[in-house]
Amino acid sequence: MPRIEQMCKSLLIQDKHGKAQQEVEKMRKQMEKLKRKHAMELVTMKHFLADSRLPESALEPLYHHESEIVEEGKATTATDDDQSWRAAFRPSYQ
Repeated sequence: MPRIEQMCKSLLIQDKHGKAQQEVEKMRKQMEKLKRKHAMELVTMKHFLADSRLPESALEPLYHHESEIVEEGKATTATDDDQSWRAAFRPSYQ
């Protein structure tokens, strides 16, 4: 009888292994599908961005201080915008 029990255990193990392999293959296919979908969404968003009629300054991040890289010798656009705004409204504050 121990021989039969051993064979049953072996068959159960093989069955579980086969099911696990099928599950892995299913997950791999799902992952590939999601990768293709993501790539297509990126292409679509880049296309929409390219077709946008907004000026480039509107496409910049809202918070300039988080995204700016200050290069030596160059003034940033946020500083220029801020200074021009202050110059325009200075008479009303004096």
